[in-house]
Amino acid sequence: MRAGRLPAGKPRLPCRHFPPGGVCRRGRAFAGNPGMNLLFLADVSASRVIGGAERVLAEQARGLARRGHRVTVLSRGRAPGEAEEEALAERVREIRCPFDPERPHRLLTATWPAVRRGMKRLRREGAVDCLIIHQPIAALGAALGQPASPPAVYTCHSLAHEEYLSRHPGAGLNRRVQAGIRRLIERRVIGSCGRVVTLSEYSAQKVHRVHGIPAGRIAVIPGGVDLARFRPAADRAGLRRRLGLPPGARLLLTVRNLVPRMGLETLIAAMARVAPEAPGAVLWIGGEGPLRRALEETAQALGLAGQVRFLGFVPEERLPELYAAADLFVLPSRELEGFGMVTLEALASGLPVLATPVGGSCEILAPLGEGFLLEDAGVEALARGMRSFLERLEADASAAPRLAAACRRHAESRYGWDRHLERLEALFATLSPAPARRAKTD
Repeated sequence: MRAGRLPAGKPRLPCRHFPPGGVCRRGRAFAGNPGMNLLFLADVSASRVIGGAERVLAEQARGLARRGHRVTVLSRGRAPGEAEEEALAERVREIRCPFDPERPHRLLTATWPAVRRGMKRLRREGAVDCLIIHQPIAALGAALGQPASPPAVYTCHSLAHEEYLSRHPGAGLNRRVQAGIRRLIERRVIGSCGRVVTLSEYSAQKVHRVHGIPAGRIAVIPGGVDLARFRPAADRAGLRRRLGLPPGARLLLTVRNLVPRMGLETLIAAMARVAPEAPGAVLWIGGEGPLRRALEETAQALGLAGQVRFLGFVPEERLPELYAAADLFVLPSRELEGFGMVTLEALASGLPVLATPVGGSCEILAPLGEGFLLEDAGVEALARGMRSFLERLEADASAAPRLAAACRRHAESRYGWDRHLERLEALFATLSPAPARRAKTD
Protein backbone atom coordinates (compact mmCIF):
# COMPACT_ATOMS: atom_id res chain seq x y z
CA MET A 1 0.00 0.00 0.00
CA ARG A 2 1.29 3.44 -0.81
CA ALA A 3 1.84 5.80 2.08
CA GLY A 4 -1.16 7.94 2.85
CA ARG A 5 -3.67 5.84 0.93
CA LEU A 6 -6.52 3.81 2.35
CA PRO A 7 -6.00 0.04 2.33
CA ALA A 8 -7.53 -1.73 -0.64
CA GLY A 9 -11.13 -2.60 -0.01
CA LYS A 10 -11.37 -0.47 3.12
CA PRO A 11 -14.44 1.79 2.95
CA ARG A 12 -14.09 5.49 3.51
CA LEU A 13 -15.54 6.96 6.66
CA PRO A 14 -19.14 8.06 6.16
CA CYS A 15 -18.08 11.65 6.94
CA ARG A 16 -20.45 14.44 6.12
CA HIS A 17 -19.83 16.54 3.01
CA PHE A 18 -22.00 19.60 3.54
CA PRO A 19 -23.78 21.34 0.64
CA PRO A 20 -24.32 25.12 0.63
CA GLY A 21 -27.21 26.60 2.60
CA GLY A 22 -28.92 25.57 5.79
CA VAL A 23 -30.80 26.85 8.81
CA CYS A 24 -29.07 28.02 11.97
CA ARG A 25 -30.00 26.35 15.25
CA ARG A 26 -31.33 29.70 16.49
CA GLY A 27 -33.89 29.67 13.74
CA ARG A 28 -32.56 32.19 11.25
CA ALA A 29 -31.64 31.22 7.70
CA PHE A 30 -27.86 31.08 7.82
CA ALA A 31 -27.03 31.58 4.14
CA GLY A 32 -29.89 34.00 3.48
CA ASN A 33 -29.41 36.15 6.60
CA PRO A 34 -25.72 36.16 7.50
CA GLY A 35 -24.25 38.20 10.29
CA MET A 36 -23.05 35.81 13.00
CA ASN A 37 -20.39 36.72 15.54
CA LEU A 38 -17.63 34.20 14.86
CA LEU A 39 -14.64 33.65 17.13
CA PHE A 40 -11.55 31.82 15.87
CA LEU A 41 -9.18 30.35 18.47
CA ALA A 42 -5.72 29.52 17.11
CA ASP A 43 -2.17 28.85 18.17
CA VAL A 44 -1.00 30.69 15.02
CA SER A 45 -1.70 34.14 13.62
CA ALA A 46 -3.92 35.06 10.68
CA SER A 47 -1.67 38.06 9.99
CA ARG A 48 1.60 36.10 9.59
CA VAL A 49 1.14 33.39 6.96
CA ILE A 50 4.16 31.08 7.11
CA GLY A 51 2.47 27.74 6.47
CA GLY A 52 -0.69 25.94 5.43
CA ALA A 53 -2.46 26.24 8.78
CA GLU A 54 -2.04 30.01 8.80
CA ARG A 55 -3.25 30.19 5.21
CA VAL A 56 -6.47 28.31 5.98
CA LEU A 57 -7.09 30.41 9.10
CA ALA A 58 -6.58 33.68 7.21
CA GLU A 59 -8.73 32.68 4.24
CA GLN A 60 -11.56 31.43 6.44
CA ALA A 61 -11.54 34.57 8.59
CA ARG A 62 -11.43 37.04 5.71
CA GLY A 63 -13.76 35.00 3.51
CA LEU A 64 -16.48 34.66 6.15
CA ALA A 65 -16.24 38.39 6.86
CA ARG A 66 -16.79 39.12 3.15
CA ARG A 67 -19.90 36.97 3.39
CA GLY A 68 -21.32 39.26 6.08
CA HIS A 69 -20.13 37.78 9.37
CA ARG A 70 -18.23 39.55 12.14
CA VAL A 71 -14.95 37.77 12.83
CA THR A 72 -12.54 37.89 15.75
CA VAL A 73 -9.33 35.84 15.78
CA LEU A 74 -7.92 35.16 19.24
CA SER A 75 -4.38 33.93 18.59
CA ARG A 76 -1.49 32.83 20.76
CA GLY A 77 1.75 34.77 20.46
CA ARG A 78 2.63 38.35 19.74
CA ALA A 79 5.72 39.24 17.74
CA PRO A 80 7.99 42.05 19.04
CA GLY A 81 6.44 45.41 18.22
CA GLU A 82 3.08 43.91 17.31
CA ALA A 83 -0.09 45.46 18.65
CA GLU A 84 -2.29 43.45 20.98
CA GLU A 85 -5.22 44.06 18.65
CA GLU A 86 -5.27 44.75 14.92
CA ALA A 87 -7.93 45.11 12.24
CA LEU A 88 -6.97 42.71 9.43
CA ALA A 89 -9.82 43.55 7.08
CA GLU A 90 -13.35 44.89 7.18
CA ARG A 91 -15.20 43.01 9.98
CA VAL A 92 -12.01 41.06 10.86
CA ARG A 93 -9.83 41.76 13.90
CA GLU A 94 -7.11 39.77 15.60
CA ILE A 95 -6.48 39.85 19.36
CA ARG A 96 -3.09 38.40 20.30
CA CYS A 97 -2.48 36.73 23.63
CA PRO A 98 1.03 37.17 25.05
CA PHE A 99 3.45 34.25 24.84
CA ASP A 100 7.19 34.32 25.46
CA PRO A 101 8.98 31.90 23.07
CA GLU A 102 12.06 32.14 25.31
CA ARG A 103 10.07 30.49 28.10
CA PRO A 104 8.26 27.61 26.35
CA HIS A 105 7.82 25.77 29.64
CA ARG A 106 5.11 28.36 30.40
CA LEU A 107 3.20 27.43 27.24
CA LEU A 108 0.14 26.20 29.10
CA THR A 109 0.18 28.31 32.26
CA ALA A 110 0.63 31.56 30.28
CA THR A 111 -1.71 30.74 27.41
CA TRP A 112 -4.86 29.63 29.20
CA PRO A 113 -5.32 32.63 31.53
CA ALA A 114 -4.73 34.98 28.59
CA VAL A 115 -7.35 33.15 26.52
CA ARG A 116 -9.84 33.26 29.41
CA ARG A 117 -9.33 37.00 29.73
CA GLY A 118 -9.89 37.41 26.01
CA MET A 119 -13.06 35.32 26.15
CA LYS A 120 -14.46 37.38 29.04
CA ARG A 121 -13.79 40.57 27.12
CA LEU A 122 -15.57 39.25 24.03
CA ARG A 123 -18.58 38.12 26.09
CA ARG A 124 -18.87 41.63 27.51
CA GLU A 125 -18.96 42.98 23.95
CA GLY A 126 -21.73 40.60 22.90
CA ALA A 127 -22.63 36.96 22.33
CA VAL A 128 -20.38 34.67 20.35
CA ASP A 129 -22.48 32.57 17.98
CA CYS A 130 -19.83 30.02 17.06
CA LEU A 131 -16.23 29.08 17.93
CA ILE A 132 -13.92 27.88 15.14
CA ILE A 133 -10.85 26.25 16.67
CA HIS A 134 -7.66 25.70 14.69
CA GLN A 135 -5.25 24.25 17.25
CA PRO A 136 -5.83 22.82 20.71
CA ILE A 137 -3.55 24.68 23.13
CA ALA A 138 -5.34 28.03 23.16
CA ALA A 139 -8.73 26.37 22.94
CA LEU A 140 -8.41 24.52 26.24
CA GLY A 141 -8.48 27.88 28.00
CA ALA A 142 -11.90 28.65 26.54
CA ALA A 143 -13.81 26.34 28.91
CA LEU A 144 -15.40 24.40 26.08
CA GLY A 145 -18.41 22.22 26.68
CA GLN A 146 -19.82 24.30 29.54
CA PRO A 147 -23.54 25.11 29.53
CA ALA A 148 -22.94 28.72 28.51
CA SER A 149 -20.36 27.90 25.83
CA PRO A 150 -21.22 28.62 22.20
CA PRO A 151 -21.21 25.70 19.75
CA ALA A 152 -17.73 24.88 18.46
CA VAL A 153 -16.05 23.47 15.34
CA TYR A 154 -12.55 22.02 15.44
CA THR A 155 -10.43 22.34 12.28
CA CYS A 156 -7.80 19.60 12.30
CA HIS A 157 -4.76 20.32 10.11
CA SER A 158 -2.70 17.52 11.65
CA LEU A 159 -2.75 15.69 14.97
CA ALA A 160 -1.04 17.84 17.59
CA HIS A 161 1.14 15.13 19.10
CA GLU A 162 2.30 13.87 15.70
CA GLU A 163 3.18 17.41 14.62
CA TYR A 164 5.18 17.90 17.82
CA LEU A 165 7.11 14.64 17.38
CA SER A 166 7.86 15.54 13.76
CA ARG A 167 9.23 18.96 14.69
CA HIS A 168 11.27 17.58 17.61
CA PRO A 169 13.07 14.46 16.34
CA GLY A 170 15.09 12.25 18.62
CA ALA A 171 14.41 10.38 21.81
CA GLY A 172 14.03 11.28 25.45
CA LEU A 173 11.43 11.29 28.18
CA ASN A 174 10.57 15.00 27.88
CA ARG A 175 9.76 14.63 24.17
CA ARG A 176 7.38 11.76 24.87
CA VAL A 177 5.76 13.60 27.77
CA GLN A 178 5.24 16.76 25.72
CA ALA A 179 3.70 14.76 22.88
CA GLY A 180 1.46 12.90 25.30
CA ILE A 181 0.23 16.15 26.84
CA ARG A 182 -0.67 17.51 23.42
CA ARG A 183 -2.53 14.35 22.52
CA LEU A 184 -4.62 14.53 25.69
CA ILE A 185 -5.32 18.24 25.22
CA GLU A 186 -6.39 17.75 21.63
CA ARG A 187 -8.66 14.84 22.58
CA ARG A 188 -10.29 16.94 25.29
CA VAL A 189 -10.83 19.88 22.94
CA ILE A 190 -12.12 17.79 20.05
CA GLY A 191 -14.44 15.90 22.39
CA SER A 192 -16.01 19.21 23.41
CA CYS A 193 -16.74 20.33 19.85
CA GLY A 194 -19.92 19.64 17.96
CA ARG A 195 -18.14 19.04 14.65
CA VAL A 196 -14.62 18.34 13.42
CA VAL A 197 -13.49 19.64 10.03
CA THR A 198 -10.63 18.00 8.16
CA LEU A 199 -9.29 19.07 4.80
CA SER A 200 -8.79 15.51 3.57
CA GLU A 201 -10.13 11.99 3.93
CA TYR A 202 -6.67 11.01 5.15
CA SER A 203 -6.94 13.37 8.13
CA ALA A 204 -10.53 12.28 8.81
CA GLN A 205 -9.36 8.67 9.15
CA LYS A 206 -6.68 9.75 11.62
CA VAL A 207 -9.07 11.76 13.79
CA HIS A 208 -11.49 8.84 13.87
CA ARG A 209 -8.82 6.27 14.68
CA VAL A 210 -6.73 8.22 17.21
CA HIS A 211 -9.39 10.22 19.04
CA GLY A 212 -12.41 7.98 18.57
CA ILE A 213 -14.59 10.68 17.02
CA PRO A 214 -17.74 9.21 15.44
CA ALA A 215 -17.70 9.51 11.65
CA GLY A 216 -20.95 11.47 11.68
CA ARG A 217 -19.25 14.33 13.52
CA ILE A 218 -16.41 14.64 11.00
CA ALA A 219 -16.84 16.82 7.92
CA VAL A 220 -14.31 16.62 5.08
CA ILE A 221 -14.15 20.10 3.54
CA PRO A 222 -11.12 20.42 1.22
CA GLY A 223 -9.12 23.62 1.40
CA GLY A 224 -9.05 26.17 -1.37
CA VAL A 225 -6.79 28.47 -3.34
CA ASP A 226 -7.02 32.11 -4.41
CA LEU A 227 -7.57 31.59 -8.13
CA ALA A 228 -7.15 35.28 -8.94
CA ARG A 229 -3.82 35.54 -7.15
CA PHE A 230 -2.29 32.23 -8.21
CA ARG A 231 -2.55 31.95 -11.98
CA PRO A 232 -0.29 31.40 -15.01
CA ALA A 233 1.88 34.40 -15.91
CA ALA A 234 0.83 36.54 -18.88
CA ASP A 235 4.52 36.92 -19.86
CA ARG A 236 6.28 33.84 -18.50
CA ALA A 237 9.44 34.36 -20.56
CA GLY A 238 9.82 37.91 -19.25
CA LEU A 239 9.19 36.75 -15.68
CA ARG A 240 11.89 34.10 -15.94
CA ARG A 241 14.37 36.66 -17.29
CA ARG A 242 13.62 38.99 -14.36
CA LEU A 243 14.30 36.12 -11.95
CA GLY A 244 17.67 35.50 -13.58
CA LEU A 245 16.89 32.13 -15.15
CA PRO A 246 19.04 31.46 -18.24
CA PRO A 247 17.35 30.38 -21.49
CA GLY A 248 16.68 26.65 -21.52
CA ALA A 249 16.86 26.24 -17.74
CA ARG A 250 14.42 23.84 -16.12
CA LEU A 251 13.35 25.21 -12.74
CA LEU A 252 12.30 22.70 -10.09
CA LEU A 253 10.72 24.45 -7.11
CA THR A 254 9.66 23.55 -3.61
CA VAL A 255 8.44 25.83 -0.80
CA ARG A 256 8.50 24.21 2.62
CA ASN A 257 9.29 24.71 6.27
CA LEU A 258 12.78 23.23 6.60
CA VAL A 259 11.88 20.52 9.10
CA PRO A 260 12.44 16.73 8.92
CA ARG A 261 8.98 15.63 7.83
CA MET A 262 9.21 17.65 4.61
CA GLY A 263 11.69 15.19 3.06
CA LEU A 264 14.11 17.82 1.77
CA GLU A 265 17.16 15.64 2.42
CA THR A 266 15.59 13.10 0.06
CA LEU A 267 14.94 15.78 -2.56
CA ILE A 268 18.55 16.97 -2.54
CA ALA A 269 19.83 13.40 -2.77
CA ALA A 270 17.52 12.78 -5.74
CA MET A 271 18.70 15.99 -7.38
CA ALA A 272 22.28 14.72 -7.14
CA ARG A 273 21.28 11.67 -9.22
CA VAL A 274 19.40 13.70 -11.80
CA ALA A 275 21.83 16.61 -12.21
CA PRO A 276 24.52 14.85 -14.29
CA GLU A 277 21.91 13.93 -16.91
CA ALA A 278 20.13 17.30 -16.81
CA PRO A 279 22.74 20.08 -16.58
CA GLY A 280 20.07 22.71 -17.26
CA ALA A 281 17.98 21.69 -14.25
CA VAL A 282 18.08 23.87 -11.15
CA LEU A 283 16.35 23.36 -7.81
CA TRP A 284 15.14 26.32 -5.76
CA ILE A 285 14.14 25.65 -2.16
CA GLY A 286 12.02 28.30 -0.46
CA GLY A 287 11.51 28.40 3.28
CA GLU A 288 13.28 28.60 6.61
CA GLY A 289 13.73 26.17 9.48
CA PRO A 290 16.19 24.37 11.73
CA LEU A 291 17.53 22.14 8.93
CA ARG A 292 18.73 24.93 6.66
CA ARG A 293 22.44 24.74 7.50
CA ALA A 294 22.49 20.94 7.29
CA LEU A 295 20.68 21.00 3.94
CA GLU A 296 23.09 23.59 2.54
CA GLU A 297 26.05 21.50 3.67
CA THR A 298 24.52 18.40 2.06
CA ALA A 299 24.03 20.18 -1.26
CA GLN A 300 27.60 21.46 -1.12
CA ALA A 301 29.00 18.01 -0.33
CA LEU A 302 27.09 16.48 -3.27
CA GLY A 303 28.51 19.03 -5.68
CA LEU A 304 25.21 20.83 -6.19
CA ALA A 305 26.26 24.34 -5.18
CA GLY A 306 25.57 25.60 -8.72
CA GLN A 307 22.24 23.82 -9.13
CA VAL A 308 20.54 24.09 -5.74
CA ARG A 309 19.62 27.53 -4.41
CA PHE A 310 18.16 28.26 -0.97
CA LEU A 311 15.78 31.21 -1.14
CA GLY A 312 15.10 31.60 2.57
CA PHE A 313 11.70 32.80 3.72
CA VAL A 314 9.58 33.73 0.70
CA PRO A 315 7.25 36.70 1.34
CA GLU A 316 3.63 36.23 0.37
CA GLU A 317 3.85 38.72 -2.48
CA ARG A 318 6.66 36.75 -4.16
CA LEU A 319 5.01 33.32 -4.13
CA PRO A 320 2.85 33.76 -7.27
CA GLU A 321 5.79 34.71 -9.48
CA LEU A 322 7.86 31.75 -8.31
CA TYR A 323 5.08 29.29 -9.08
CA ALA A 324 4.42 30.90 -12.46
CA ALA A 325 8.10 30.82 -13.46
CA ALA A 326 8.84 27.21 -12.46
CA ASP A 327 8.61 24.09 -14.63
CA LEU A 328 7.84 21.59 -11.86
CA PHE A 329 6.86 21.80 -8.20
CA VAL A 330 8.26 18.94 -6.11
CA LEU A 331 6.59 17.88 -2.85
CA PRO A 332 8.89 15.30 -1.19
CA SER A 333 6.98 14.96 2.11
CA ARG A 334 7.88 11.98 4.29
CA GLU A 335 4.80 12.12 6.52
CA LEU A 336 1.88 14.17 7.88
CA GLU A 337 0.84 15.89 4.66
CA GLY A 338 -2.64 16.63 5.98
CA PHE A 339 -3.74 18.38 2.81
CA GLY A 340 -1.31 20.41 0.69
CA MET A 341 -1.96 24.14 0.30
CA VAL A 342 1.24 24.62 -1.71
CA THR A 343 0.05 21.89 -4.07
CA LEU A 344 -3.11 23.87 -4.82
CA GLU A 345 -1.19 27.11 -5.26
CA ALA A 346 1.12 25.43 -7.77
CA LEU A 347 -1.73 23.81 -9.71
CA ALA A 348 -3.66 27.07 -9.90
CA SER A 349 -0.52 28.68 -11.34
CA GLY A 350 -0.43 26.09 -14.10
CA LEU A 351 2.53 24.35 -12.48
CA PRO A 352 2.60 20.52 -12.47
CA VAL A 353 3.27 18.89 -9.09
CA LEU A 354 5.33 15.77 -8.46
CA ALA A 355 4.56 14.47 -4.97
CA THR A 356 5.31 11.55 -2.73
CA PRO A 357 2.16 9.47 -2.09
CA VAL A 358 1.70 10.81 1.43
CA GLY A 359 -1.54 11.93 3.04
CA GLY A 360 -3.76 14.46 1.31
CA SER A 361 -1.49 14.75 -1.74
CA CYS A 362 -3.02 11.54 -3.08
CA GLU A 363 -6.54 12.97 -2.94
CA ILE A 364 -5.58 16.18 -4.73
CA LEU A 365 -3.38 14.70 -7.46
CA ALA A 366 -4.87 11.27 -8.23
CA PRO A 367 -7.67 12.73 -10.43
CA LEU A 368 -5.03 14.24 -12.74
CA GLY A 369 -3.87 10.79 -13.80
CA GLU A 370 -0.46 9.16 -13.88
CA GLY A 371 2.80 11.03 -13.54
CA PHE A 372 1.94 13.28 -10.59
CA LEU A 373 2.28 10.80 -7.71
CA LEU A 374 5.47 8.85 -7.03
CA GLU A 375 5.62 5.17 -6.17
CA ASP A 376 7.02 5.87 -2.70
CA ALA A 377 8.89 8.51 -0.70
CA GLY A 378 12.39 7.17 -1.36
CA VAL A 379 15.33 8.75 -3.18
CA GLU A 380 15.13 6.39 -6.16
CA ALA A 381 11.43 6.98 -6.76
CA LEU A 382 11.90 10.75 -6.54
CA ALA A 383 14.88 10.72 -8.89
CA ARG A 384 12.97 8.59 -11.42
CA GLY A 385 9.99 10.90 -11.29
CA MET A 386 12.06 14.06 -11.76
CA ARG A 387 14.06 12.49 -14.59
CA SER A 388 10.93 11.25 -16.35
CA PHE A 389 9.30 14.66 -16.18
CA LEU A 390 12.34 16.49 -17.52
CA GLU A 391 12.70 13.98 -20.36
CA ARG A 392 9.04 14.46 -21.24
CA LEU A 393 9.47 18.22 -21.52
CA GLU A 394 12.51 17.81 -23.78
CA ALA A 395 10.83 15.23 -26.03
CA ASP A 396 7.48 17.01 -26.51
CA ALA A 397 7.29 20.79 -26.89
CA SER A 398 3.50 20.68 -26.42
CA ALA A 399 3.71 18.86 -23.06
CA ALA A 400 4.33 21.92 -20.91
CA PRO A 401 1.36 24.05 -22.09
CA ARG A 402 -0.90 21.00 -22.09
CA LEU A 403 0.03 20.10 -18.51
CA ALA A 404 -0.29 23.72 -17.40
CA ALA A 405 -3.83 23.93 -18.76
CA ALA A 406 -4.83 20.64 -17.11
CA CYS A 407 -3.47 21.75 -13.73
CA ARG A 408 -5.27 25.08 -13.88
CA ARG A 409 -8.58 23.43 -14.85
CA HIS A 410 -8.27 21.01 -11.96
CA ALA A 411 -7.78 23.83 -9.45
CA GLU A 412 -10.62 25.90 -10.91
CA SER A 413 -13.11 23.04 -10.97
CA ARG A 414 -12.58 21.85 -7.37
CA TYR A 415 -10.70 24.24 -5.15
CA GLY A 416 -11.99 27.82 -5.14
CA TRP A 417 -12.28 29.28 -1.64
CA ASP A 418 -15.95 30.17 -2.18
CA ARG A 419 -16.72 26.48 -2.44
CA HIS A 420 -14.96 25.83 0.88
CA LEU A 421 -16.72 28.72 2.64
CA GLU A 422 -20.17 27.64 1.44
CA ARG A 423 -19.62 24.19 2.91
CA LEU A 424 -18.32 25.67 6.13
CA GLU A 425 -21.42 27.84 6.50
CA ALA A 426 -23.63 24.83 5.87
CA LEU A 427 -21.81 23.00 8.66
CA PHE A 428 -22.37 25.88 11.08
CA ALA A 429 -26.09 25.54 10.40
CA THR A 430 -26.09 22.01 11.86
CA LEU A 431 -24.51 22.90 15.18
CA SER A 432 -26.07 22.47 18.58
CA PRO A 433 -24.68 23.64 21.94
CA ALA A 434 -23.18 20.25 22.86
CA PRO A 435 -21.81 17.35 20.80
CA ALA A 436 -24.06 14.37 20.29
CA ARG A 437 -21.38 12.08 21.62
CA ARG A 438 -17.99 12.62 23.21
CA ALA A 439 -14.75 11.02 22.11
CA LYS A 440 -13.51 7.98 23.98
CA THR A 441 -11.17 8.78 26.86
CA ASP A 442 -8.96 5.72 26.90
